[in-house]
Amino acid sequence: MAFGKMLFGAGVGVQTGRAFAGPRRLVGLLALCAMLPVLSACSRSAEPAATSAPAAQSAPAPAPAASPLSVTSVEPLTLTAEGGRLTMKGTVATEIVKSQLAQEAAAIYGADKVVNQLNVDPAAVAPAWLPQANTLMVWLKPGAPLSVSGDASYITLSGTVPSTAEQIERVRWASEFFGSSVSVNNDLKVGAAGK
Repeated sequence: MAFGKMLFGAGVGVQTGRAFAGPRRLVGLLALCAMLPVLSACSRSAEPAATSAPAAQSAPAPAPAASPLSVTSVEPLTLTAEGGRLTMKGTVATEIVKSQLAQEAAAIYGADKVVNQLNVDPAAVAPAWLPQANTLMVWLKPGAPLSVSGDASYITLSGTVPSTAEQIERVRWASEFFGSSVSVNNDLKVGAAGK
């Protein structure tokens, strides 16, 4: 079953034998997952107050900690198709997401043609397009080496396409697929693959 269909219940009621049941339940689950880092940060006890010391001898205040929802410290997702093989790199929030992406890739490319280099970090924020990653995997499969890399706010298309017409079509499709809230950067080159 496609990753997006499993997560979103294909838009209809409960799927038997699955952990997720319909879009409402998923929205609640995703909201809860997004809040877990914030809630765990709130439950930590405050640092004990420093003993009074002369101001000249006190250490400088530590830099503020990054937000637990910050994506600056996690590697963006990258899907690269080349020679019938798919390589997945970047950071996802859970082992479940990592496993599901690997299953989707194996269904499309074959288990022996998927290189899963995904890392897991609970601070990773899933981009809105992640449930449709299987569509992106299929889109990358045919033709010359192509790569999509990015997060919730930007995507970079790179690789080689055989013609300007295909370059324009790939950028148009990506812009529609990711939507207006995601900036699509075109680093596609026109020419023969490997040059």
